[in-house]
Amino acid sequence: MTYTVYKTVNQVNGKFYIGVHKTNNPMDEYLGSGTVIQLAIQKYGVLSFVKEILFKYETQEEAWAKENELVELHRADPLCYNLRKGGSGGFDYLNKTGKSRSVDHFKQATRVRVLRLKSDPEYRKKYGRNISISLRKKGGSWVPADTILRNQYA
Repeated sequence: MTYTVYKTVNQVNGKFYIGVHKTNNPMDEYLGSGTVIQLAIQKYGVLSFVKEILFKYETQEEAWAKENELVELHRADPLCYNLRKGGSGGFDYLNKTGKSRSVDHFKQATRVRVLRLKSDPEYRKKYGRNISISLRKKGGSWVPADTILRNQYA
């Protein structure tokens, strides 16, 4: 097992994410588990991202230390997707510390988004535009957010 420190780059806008991944295959399809990088992958699609292996380590502690160093160096950069210092995320960290988010957390986030879609016309327009752009890139079509709200959340 190898611990890689990697950089995932969004080829559409140049934004990037730095992380650690425990793997037998450094060039697997893993791109990152951070909240913002996951949202970006959903928005732009997996094919818009390239992963570059920066360092390989035998221990998790070495990898986390390097990730922390790199994230602290770049976190102020507006192109950086990382929200917090390195070494404070990933499945091993969350399992070890018991800080993993529960299903209830995601249900609550969905409820908040639905309430905001119902009550905030500007947010609804922006949300609809983002979905439209994302679906067009995937070859799909879209339904206006107002229609979705009337049909699903009325």
